[in-house]
Amino acid sequence: MGKMNIEDAKKWDDTELDLRIDVDVFGKEEDILRSGWVKFDDFSTYPMRYSTDIKHAREVQAKAIDVDAEGYVCRLINVSGGTIFYTSDGGFDLYGVSTLLQATPREISEAAYLTLQGHST
Repeated sequence: MGKMNIEDAKKWDDTELDLRIDVDVFGKEEDILRSGWVKFDDFSTYPMRYSTDIKHAREVQAKAIDVDAEGYVCRLINVSGGTIFYTSDGGFDLYGVSTLLQATPREISEAAYLTLQGHST
């Protein structure tokens, strides 16, 4: 699969985004017999709920920050529709930062996936 952009990621439903994160980012094997499932040794299960569960979204966010913090923040700004303004002294506008802190699990997961494309564990 080629590099995706924000519009591509937004086309996926939550289940597909979760599956792509488990497979493409965390290196889990997709179960070819059970659509939308991933394999764990001798059993299969649904992927983690990155796009709806903040705990799991924070896991993929941490990986994205570890790999490319600046890229992740830029993608989160774009995904969440936020804008960061700089103050006259070179700092960030706090309203812009507050919008990033309110990002949904879906927005966090999209930004992290876009950041981590090609960086599988």
